[in-house]
Amino acid sequence: MPTTCQFEFSRATPIYYSGEQISGSIILRTTKRLSVEAIQIFLVGTERVEWLERNREAILLHNDSTEQDNKLLFSDKRELFCESYTLAKHTCLQAGEIFAEKFSFTLPHEAPASYNTKYGEIFYCVRLILQRTSIFNKVFETRCIIKNRIDLCASVELSEPQTIKVANTKSSDVQETSLLFTVCSGTGYVPGQNIIYTISGRHRFSACNRLRVNLCQLSTFRATKSQMKVRESLIILNRDTRKISSSYVMACGQLNIPLLTHISLPANENNLIKICHYLEAMLTYKKRILQKFIIPITVGTIPPKRVKLSELEQYMEGAQQNHCYDNLVNATQSLVESIFFIHTQLGTEKQIQRKSSNVYSCSSRICCSGKVTPDAIRTSTAQRTTIGETGIAKRCNLKRFS
Repeated sequence: MPTTCQFEFSRATPIYYSGEQISGSIILRTTKRLSVEAIQIFLVGTERVEWLERNREAILLHNDSTEQDNKLLFSDKRELFCESYTLAKHTCLQAGEIFAEKFSFTLPHEAPASYNTKYGEIFYCVRLILQRTSIFNKVFETRCIIKNRIDLCASVELSEPQTIKVANTKSSDVQETSLLFTVCSGTGYVPGQNIIYTISGRHRFSACNRLRVNLCQLSTFRATKSQMKVRESLIILNRDTRKISSSYVMACGQLNIPLLTHISLPANENNLIKICHYLEAMLTYKKRILQKFIIPITVGTIPPKRVKLSELEQYMEGAQQNHCYDNLVNATQSLVESIFFIHTQLGTEKQIQRKSSNVYSCSSRICCSGKVTPDAIRTSTAQRTTIGETGIAKRCNLKRFS
């Protein structure tokens, strides 16, 4: 192309948070004389939705090749904000000349985070326009990524346990019981944290064999063209499944929030794309959902303050720190190191070939201190291979020690 534009941001990767300042410079190069009325630069934030659905109202004729595609396009586009200013007016760029200029924009604090799916996207771009008289304008643009910071530190209510109670009534001779679904660790989190939940009580279904707990991200897309339409996209970030063998349920578990979970500010009624997170528990029989519980959660960048951990949270954290390791691996490694040391003293510096059966048979004779006993050395009959000067492999047995 005779005219090119290069965008250079102040950061190596153009990732910014809402409320920050986007700065950088543009470099214009041209291979021919170019007269422009003005050089303008823009920072534009846009949300756009678009998808296809089958037209259920259309009348289909069998084997009719002239029939149009039986699909409807639902789309919409909305500009979140647009900031611009003029870099130069009534200028002429000569062939081989380089035009360089700096730019700076401030992002709004309420700007939603960048988001991209097959049904819609939220994107931000820096756009440069060369306005020319009676000729098409030249447009150059590049995208940047915007993220959100959500501080939940002051939201004390998000650290309190949340409970859903459902009363289940059986026949008249059985007392009324309740099914409780509780999120013990509160409803405010950051990526990487664990959500601790409990489910206890009696359900009213005779055929119920499975309990499913899902951490979900729900995206809602709203389009106005060609008609008003709403579409939802559900992503299960994490899940836990348990079998149920009786009418009484008693379960406790935790779900981890992935580190790449999308964080976005709460959407208003004008937004085309809305994103929310929630924890759902379902009682199912095969593929049929019998009962569902939903507790909304908030995902931010700074977790809420918690005055005191509950007993269940202390137990779950203690269970994560107490790991059990297999001592056989360490014992076998000590044995191999000891045998290798003995053969090194004898002058055999070549690799020792040992069968796994010999190693495990010797591991039973290891002392508590991890040293090799004389009995273990006597019974080691592993063979080694040495390469002579003539290149012929010779096998010899390990010398036994008394």
